[in-house]
Amino acid sequence: MVSQLALCAWDAALLVRETEFGETLRRARAGTDINELRGLELSFDPALQRTVAAVISMRGIGHPIPDQSRQWVEWAMKGVQAVQRIAAKCWAVVPREVRKGFVDFDDALPPAMAGEFSDLRKDEPGRLALRFAGLDAQDVRESLSALYAEIKRTETAGRARDAGVTLSDDSRLMSKLLGIRNRVEAEARKIYAGETGIEAFGRSRRVISEAYDDAEDLTDIVRSLRVYNRLITQVIWTLLGLAEQVVPARLSEHKGAIIDGVVDSERHISLTVTEAFAAFLRPTHPVWIEFGSPLDGLYFVERHTMAWSGSEEDDLGLIAFDWV
Repeated sequence: MVSQLALCAWDAALLVRETEFGETLRRARAGTDINELRGLELSFDPALQRTVAAVISMRGIGHPIPDQSRQWVEWAMKGVQAVQRIAAKCWAVVPREVRKGFVDFDDALPPAMAGEFSDLRKDEPGRLALRFAGLDAQDVRESLSALYAEIKRTETAGRARDAGVTLSDDSRLMSKLLGIRNRVEAEARKIYAGETGIEAFGRSRRVISEAYDDAEDLTDIVRSLRVYNRLITQVIWTLLGLAEQVVPARLSEHKGAIIDGVVDSERHISLTVTEAFAAFLRPTHPVWIEFGSPLDGLYFVERHTMAWSGSEEDDLGLIAFDWV
């Protein structure tokens, strides 16, 4: 059964797609500028995050931003602020000091992201972040508001809300949470002399993964917050991915068998499709399945393999948007 949350996310993303915001993301992806920044962007996802990661990577090796890309980078940074504001509205169920107080993979080095969005929880109040590129159109605002409301009705949001209350009511736990963040974030954002990029990125993710291993009194609390952060991240994938797709990715048929399983509490499926648009899909892109089966609903691209044998087949590994 398709969830109301998935429908709300898809509907909101379709409206965002039709704004200047969506049009600009599509033009950027189809752009003909060939330079170092645009080349580096191809290594990262989702949209906007790939620009942040590419800029940080260039700074890390001491290369300047190409002059022809400066206007795009300035626009993209405003887009990042809009995404942070959307995330903040989803996080309204949790006190601001709590949502910013725990560490998660969106605190890693930007090039170390595996689909996460850098500094997603670091919205700055007072900025008119959503008065940007058509995101303040009435139909877009109303659709996003309906999406926020649906997110807050999930059990996942309820558990995050309870975690926030627990921390707000216990100054000792809150102090411990912030102490761990200060220590771990500094380490996760550092690159040591002599480290390769792969070594630095792996260490960055590892220290975040292990941040609460010795804090049993915070384990369940942080797990609830991180799971909610994952939900919000997937909402951002939907909005950004659908905005930049050549056409909205809807699958109504497949070829052969479907492999269905669970990995780390998330539903994963693998299937083969012959849709022409599939060749343009990237990791984190949303895909709507409508096979007329229990599998129907919203998914995200995790893996994409294109056949070069002339069969026009694409093998997709998808993660389900499956929240209660």
